[in-house]
Amino acid sequence: MNIFFTTPYAGKKRYQQFIDIIVSTIEKNNRLITPEDTSRYLNSLNKLQKQGLNKNQAHYAFIRQGIASADAVIIEATEEDIRVGHELTLALLFHKPTLVLAQGKNFSSYITHDLLQGASYSTPEEVQEIVLDFLKTSQSGRAEASMQTLDTSADSLHSIALAKLRQLAKQEPGQFGEWSREMEKNPKKVAAEINTKLGGLEKQAAWSVFAPIYNEDSPDYIQAGVAKFVSEILDNYKIAKNDLVVEAACGTAALSRQLVSQGFTKIKAFDSSRSMLSEAFRLSANYPNIELFEADVQFVQLKEPAAAIVWTDYSSNFALNPIQLQKMLTKLLKNLSKKGLLIFDIRTYQGWQIDFYSQPITTFATERFQRIWLNEQDYSKKLIKFDVYIRTRDVDGAWVEWRRESFTERMWHLSEVLSVIERLPGISVEGIYRDDFRKIDAKVEEPNLAYFVLKKN
Repeated sequence: MNIFFTTPYAGKKRYQQFIDIIVSTIEKNNRLITPEDTSRYLNSLNKLQKQGLNKNQAHYAFIRQGIASADAVIIEATEEDIRVGHELTLALLFHKPTLVLAQGKNFSSYITHDLLQGASYSTPEEVQEIVLDFLKTSQSGRAEASMQTLDTSADSLHSIALAKLRQLAKQEPGQFGEWSREMEKNPKKVAAEINTKLGGLEKQAAWSVFAPIYNEDSPDYIQAGVAKFVSEILDNYKIAKNDLVVEAACGTAALSRQLVSQGFTKIKAFDSSRSMLSEAFRLSANYPNIELFEADVQFVQLKEPAAAIVWTDYSSNFALNPIQLQKMLTKLLKNLSKKGLLIFDIRTYQGWQIDFYSQPITTFATERFQRIWLNEQDYSKKLIKFDVYIRTRDVDGAWVEWRRESFTERMWHLSEVLSVIERLPGISVEGIYRDDFRKIDAKVEEPNLAYFVLKKN
């Protein structure tokens, strides 16, 4: 396993013997990632500084990338430090099992989290035993996770994240809370009320309303399983970590950041929405390996051909007919090098009949925003239309006015997508996978979400 270890610089002299034991225990059967490893750390720092970061920025880029690429994290925090607190937050955000060690203090008593294990110790033997137990538990958990790939599918992780936001919506006061509670009994009635009250609002540019809250609604970790799947596919085709990988229609570039955590060092990502790109720039500020630019899938022209292009999060469903989909796929394939891979996903007709997509109305909330999602499925045209209403709090905590935007996507059957692919010249279909990343026979199975791997010959 890859284990990230860190400890505050202050107090190191007092606790060095324990730090040495922790490090040696980790290194027996694992790969250690830590600023304590001077040569590796300095080499990484040097590379990051050559990319334009100053020393402090390079240090925290190393920390962030180290935590992101680790299988588990261990922190010695006897000497409490806000920077180590930041590193703990990163570990939990990246969904890493984390052990926090301290003399005379168990941090689990203060911070409750499924992935956090706090432990108090006083002797070298005690700290060694705690670390060994944690490593053993993390290893078994990792093996179990690899067997249960459904848990890392984007749909599964997104559903879990949204379930909490849906529950929070029901607890909200005022009319929004009333709508959220009433919609389970009378969804069509509530949808009609919302249309009456808010349906006259001017529609804003696509994604301009959603973008500022998108990453809070759909956190980076949702793309962790997709990134691992992509990494394994690229490894199988001998695409190196330093080859150019491009994320098409990247949104906030969550997948690109997850690909960095998989070790990829040369990533370009583009989107046609400036609002989404603005968020992508903000969230990727400490990722010098990611280059962002504005472009549309139908017209993108890379300066150099890519070894792989990844077009996921079912952006392909915005192609409303076979001609549009063929045009988009053709353009992306033209930007690939010979033997390059295009990995894209598409939500099938069946996939639009699950969860909140099949309901006339769904509401979501956090302390910062309230969101109303109205769905209208047009089965005759195989289209699904979304009306999205969002309001956020201002700097004083008061709710601003509701804003509105709309989207239309196509409900594709797998056979229709395959018909489009058959018309693409010079490519081979290397595999089709369902949403838990298991390979399928498209002639006998239509999953909710299908991933296609195409190779340019």
